[in-house]
Amino acid sequence: MANPAIPISEIQPVREVIAGIGICPDELSNAFDLPPGAFSGSATQTLLLSDYFRILEYLTAQAGDETGRLSTRSIMSGSLAFLVNQLDDCNTVFDVMRKVADTCNFLHGGPYNQIEKRDGYIAYLINDEDFPYTLTNHSYQYLTMECVLIFLHQLLSYFSVEPLTPLLRKTYTRRPRPKSNVPLSCWDLPTRYESANYALIYDRRIERQPVRGDRVMPSTESLLRMVIDTLSANDDNPPRFKNFSEAVTSLFEQGIYDQRVIAKRLHISVATLRRRLEDEGRQFRSLRLAAQNQQALQLLRQPRSIRDISEHLGFSDIRSFSRAFKKLNGVTPKSYRQELADAP
Repeated sequence: MANPAIPISEIQPVREVIAGIGICPDELSNAFDLPPGAFSGSATQTLLLSDYFRILEYLTAQAGDETGRLSTRSIMSGSLAFLVNQLDDCNTVFDVMRKVADTCNFLHGGPYNQIEKRDGYIAYLINDEDFPYTLTNHSYQYLTMECVLIFLHQLLSYFSVEPLTPLLRKTYTRRPRPKSNVPLSCWDLPTRYESANYALIYDRRIERQPVRGDRVMPSTESLLRMVIDTLSANDDNPPRFKNFSEAVTSLFEQGIYDQRVIAKRLHISVATLRRRLEDEGRQFRSLRLAAQNQQALQLLRQPRSIRDISEHLGFSDIRSFSRAFKKLNGVTPKSYRQELADAP
C-alpha cells in the first residue's frame, strides 16, 4: 500500500471545522509539521496521506465526534464500536460488511451505504448525494469520501483472517479524473472517476472469507491508527520499534490481545515471542494487562456496557476483567465509572 502525496489545497477547507472545534490553525500546522499557510490557502505543497489521517485522528478526538465534525449529524465517540459490537452472527467478511453498512445507515440517518452482488463481484457502495456535509466544498468532499473507503477497507481487513487487499479489485469515486495523486492512489488498482457512487469492489470470494474469532469492533481511533501505520509502512523511513516489547505493545494498541495472533503478526512462534520478551526482562502477561488497563480507562468513558468492554479487551468473562481492573486501580470498573460521573 503506497502513501501518496496529495495536494495540500484539498485539506484547506477543513479550517472551518478547526475553527468550530476551537483549534488555532497555526497550532495544528506546527503540531503536524505542515508548511506555513496549510489551512489559510497560501500553501501549494503536498501532504502525505498518512499525515492527513493523523489530522483526522486528532480532530476526531478533539471534537468527540466520530465524523470529525464533517457531518452536521454529530456521532458521539464510541458509537460505531458500540453498535457494531455484536457480531456473533457474522461468519464471513461479507456478513461484517452488511452489518457495518446497516449500522452506518442508522447512525447517519439515511440509506447511504448499500451492498450489491454483481457478476463475480461484491460492491460496497456509498451514495452521498443527500449526505449532510458540514462543508460544501466539492474537492474536500471527494477527499473525505475516498478516505472513508480506505477506512472501511481497514475495518473489514481487521476482521478478516486472511489478507483482504488481494480481493480488492477496483474503486469508484465521484471525483473528476485528477491531474495529481488522490487518496485512492494508495492502491495500484483501476479507479472509475465521475461515478454515481463511491465504492469498494471486491472479488466474490469475500463471501467465503472467514472472520477472526474475537469479533469485537475496535474504536475509530484504533482503526485510524491502523490506517496510518499501514500507509507509513513503505515510507523511506518507516517507524522502527526499539525492542520487542514496543512491537507487542503496538499490536495491543490495535486491539489485538491474543498471544498466538500477535506471534503470527510478528512472523515468529509463541515460544520465540516469550523468549524474546524474557530477554528484555518482560512478560507477555504483564505487558498485556498494562495495555488492557489503559484501554479500559478510556473505554469506561464511553457509552459501552462493562460486559462489552470486557469482551473487547479479550477477558474470558466480566469477573476476570473486574478483578484485574481493581488490582491495578483499586476500584472496580463500575465504581470507576461512577467516580467519573460524580466528578464536577
